[in-house]
Amino acid sequence: MSTTPLSLPASIPTVRVHGRYLGPDGRPLAGTVTFSAPSMLTFPAADLFIAGPVVATLDELGTFSIALPATDAPNMNPSGWAYLVKENLSGVIGGRTFAALLPKNVPDVDLADIAPADPTTPNYVPVPGPKGDPGSVDSVNGKHGPNVVLDADSVGALPKWGGTLTGELNMSGPAGSYRTLNFQTGNVERWVYQVDNGAESGGDAGSNFELSNWSDAGAWKSSVIYGERSTGNVGIGTSSLTPNAKVTVRGPTSLILPTGSVERPLTVSAVDKPGVNLMEVRYTGSVRFAAGNVYADKGIRIGDATADLGGGSGLLALKDASPAPTAASAGASLLYSEGGILKVRQGNNSVITLGRGIADGSLATGQYAGQYRDGTSGLWRWDGSAWQLIGGWQSYTPTWGGLTALGSSTFSGRYRVLGKTVTAVAWLSWGTGSSLGTGNITVSLPMAAADPGVSPLGWQGTGRHVDGSNPWKSLLPDVERAATVATVFAVKPADGGWYSPGALGYLWGASGASMRIQVTYEAA
Repeated sequence: MSTTPLSLPASIPTVRVHGRYLGPDGRPLAGTVTFSAPSMLTFPAADLFIAGPVVATLDELGTFSIALPATDAPNMNPSGWAYLVKENLSGVIGGRTFAALLPKNVPDVDLADIAPADPTTPNYVPVPGPKGDPGSVDSVNGKHGPNVVLDADSVGALPKWGGTLTGELNMSGPAGSYRTLNFQTGNVERWVYQVDNGAESGGDAGSNFELSNWSDAGAWKSSVIYGERSTGNVGIGTSSLTPNAKVTVRGPTSLILPTGSVERPLTVSAVDKPGVNLMEVRYTGSVRFAAGNVYADKGIRIGDATADLGGGSGLLALKDASPAPTAASAGASLLYSEGGILKVRQGNNSVITLGRGIADGSLATGQYAGQYRDGTSGLWRWDGSAWQLIGGWQSYTPTWGGLTALGSSTFSGRYRVLGKTVTAVAWLSWGTGSSLGTGNITVSLPMAAADPGVSPLGWQGTGRHVDGSNPWKSLLPDVERAATVATVFAVKPADGGWYSPGALGYLWGASGASMRIQVTYEAA
């Protein structure tokens, strides 16, 4: 394939370079031959810049032909340079790279005439020209001939294999260009260690460091390590750095601590707060925030990540404790979930269930006499040994007196206390052998009545008498001050006087007969 400049001025002399590549079996090879000049050639007389490599592609016969500016063109800047020739042939391992001069007085050059026969020899610049007289090299760099053999050390070069570099290795290039050290397999990049082509626009910008990994096909994959020259900030897995962050990491990150690590292998501190660890990740897996609070915009989950926030935000989610605490923690209270119910085990080992009233039969032990708690059936008070329902009804066994005989009669009672107010209910059901008589009927109180010392202070209640066949009749219980019993009267309709039930002829001697009274009074 022939490549010619489209319109180079006539003042710039050119040299036609051509060549042919065949395989050992005579088949034409495929590939390219690249000719690279210095980054920029200036021709002041022609008002022209020429830059960039020229790539000649082999045709179907394995040949190429290309016209290039002569290396000794007049008034060219720079001068005294040579083309860098790189062969890249398909199926050929170890393509050559060598230098070549193309002077204007040799306008046609076959590349085979100037290419080095042994690519392992030190770099030299072949010059096309007429064959000279036979001769020999007698001395080079202090080594004497006639057959002088130079190694890399003879010319201050690095050897192709092995060797030791004892000084600096400088790779210099213009700003905005890559300066690269490649690690290859079969001439294909695997790792590239380089300074990138970022422009040096001032403020120490540009020429940033990058270590990148490449695919089997020789394609760039990612920035494994990236360093920003202006700040010294580092990216791992990314070249897009977070502003003001010393290290930016893209992707999951794992910190694996070796056996025997210190108690606090990872700490976060501030320069202006010496001696204070703002955060500690401990060898046990614990995390401690020593000098601040913990903030979570959405929620905090305790137990494991399956504790659902229920679609809410600003929440604390507790996974059911497994197992739940069975003992108190000295000087602390334990908050936990059990069966989805929030509970607190206090320092005295009592357990409080939050979010509902406490069941009557499952009240926690009180801490002192006179402590009150709300239960499902009302207000409770701890009396030092048990919880007592405030104003709750309680049973008591009243003593009925004044009857001629009780026989097999049955009786019972209920009362409640609210502060100093007592309400009592007592009843008596007739039984075989029981007779009423005409004496005053009395019934004992659950608590003695108060004695304010003022007469005739007392309390009256209400009641009813049933004889089993006739209409019900009224009863009137009376409690005098300091009394322990209530006297049960009947009211005579004619004059409203109070009499004993028997004196007014109340019947008492049949199944179904009963008396019941209710009275409210002040307790002693």
